[in-house]
Amino acid sequence: MTRPYSFAEAVSSHWWMVGLRGVATLCFGLAALLRRDWSLAGLVLLFGVFALVHGTLAVMDGSRTRWWAEAWVGAAGIAAGAAALFWPGIGALPLLYLIAAWALAVGVLQIAAAAALRRRAPAEWAPEPAGAAAAAFGVILIFNPAGGAVAMRGPIGVLAAVLGALELVLAVRLRSLPDRLQPRLD
Repeated sequence: MTRPYSFAEAVSSHWWMVGLRGVATLCFGLAALLRRDWSLAGLVLLFGVFALVHGTLAVMDGSRTRWWAEAWVGAAGIAAGAAALFWPGIGALPLLYLIAAWALAVGVLQIAAAAALRRRAPAEWAPEPAGAAAAAFGVILIFNPAGGAVAMRGPIGVLAAVLGALELVLAVRLRSLPDRLQPRLD
């Protein structure tokens, strides 16, 4: 017989992977904000490496915990990172659209991951705020490109820093998930 909180225990045992993704996202955001002297090629490389790291960690986490929406978040990151790294001559506008597509895909998939988590752990805070912010940002970038990724470096950096912080909060919450779901014996 399966224990009732086995999913919660599996997810919470890999909280550190969500935390590593949060650190990677936060570092990407801060680098995009603080390194204004980087060229377009530097921004492409930074995004490509970030998206590959973030995506790989999400795929590993999703496959280990059978939280498949997280694995799809990772697949989107790996695809975006590979596209950026294998197309180093990408222009500012195509890079912006690549980042927008990644943000939109990750946002929608994080909302799906949150729904999966809520089905298994009712009333639990999940990645909805990060997912909603990422999806909204992706849509804004698509419909208002404002001169490409280099011109949007500040907003991209702010979004990534906020998403990284939200992923770190989620990691801390996931770590203690089984304890919060344990029935009280009063």
